Amino acid sequence: MKIVFNALPGELRDYFLILDMIANLEKYIEKIEKDESGERIDSKIKDFVVHVRKESLVDKKNLEKYFKHHTEENYSLADFLYNNEDFWKCKDIEEYISMLENKSNVDKKLYILAVVHNSKGEECEDKLKEICKSDEEILKAIKNSEFTSSLKWDLSCFINDTEIEFKEFIEFIRSSTYIYEQFKGTRNKLMEKLNERLEKNINNNKKSLDFLNKTTRKIVNYDSFNDIYVTTNYGQGYGINFVMNDDTMYIFLGAYYENHLKMIGGEEENRLQTNLMVYKNLCDKNRFEILKLLTKKEDYSQGEIAEILGITNATVSYHMNFLVGANLVNIDKRNKKAFYLLNKNTLEKSIDFIREQLELK
Repeated sequence: MKIVFNALPGELRDYFLILDMIANLEKYIEKIEKDESGERIDSKIKDFVVHVRKESLVDKKNLEKYFKHHTEENYSLADFLYNNEDFWKCKDIEEYISMLENKSNVDKKLYILAVVHNSKGEECEDKLKEICKSDEEILKAIKNSEFTSSLKWDLSCFINDTEIEFKEFIEFIRSSTYIYEQFKGTRNKLMEKLNERLEKNINNNKKSLDFLNKTTRKIVNYDSFNDIYVTTNYGQGYGINFVMNDDTMYIFLGAYYENHLKMIGGEEENRLQTNLMVYKNLCDKNRFEILKLLTKKEDYSQGEIAEILGITNATVSYHMNFLVGANLVNIDKRNKKAFYLLNKNTLEKSIDFIREQLELK
């Protein structure tokens, strides 16, 4: 197994994440206040976003077209137009933009189609390449997806006129890179220590897998991957984002991911917060039904959960972000497919906690 840390891919992703934050700040604030998970909007990001909006430093029409979230599950059009895995292939943002620009129309359509199919729990690359030979089949896949009608329309426009539509997207991204360049200095000091620690404990370290398991609380079973690439990014905040492709895992750690892990890690001073997160998830009907289902057998795929519970794959994915974050569910991958497993240990500890605190026998 190869495990590599590289700070650059996360920084390249931040160019896109800052635009996402500018477009959706109110939604992020509302979500965090509603969830009460202990997560906070970084004050420097918030102040910068307010400044950019006040001074009209970015084209509002194009910003909303590409980055405004269409659904509760937080999909924007931009999510279909760039690929997190490709950040590892470039040395700076201009090289990355040029790489996007020079991709064939088929590859550009494959970007879109891959997200459509991944939202349905499907990940067969050969199948997607076959569908990409026909615009009619791509449009059919978009029509049959679970996205909103407005997002389906935007995606269909890209397929019908890929070259022109993608060119306009590239022009907007290229003209907006200075936005992140202005903000970049505020992140450097915070990220420097985090990157140094990850560099030391992952690269050229025989115990890198042990470190990775410890630092991410074994949320994912890494044994099923041949290559694991780790990076950090400021815009991710408290999040941990896993991207799985065949036998390769890409991990994006937010600037404050350690704060989030402390809340779910069961440390003594955070036991109350840890358990409140568990109980809050149990109070959500969909999440409770998912956990209940996971007691029936060892594991389920996203598509199986959606079919059995009669909800969309996108809804399953949305709720899984919270369940995995609360350490109630773990992720395993076999035969190029992700499976979800119930973490009974977390539930048992929460039951013991409430018995202890309320003096129940």
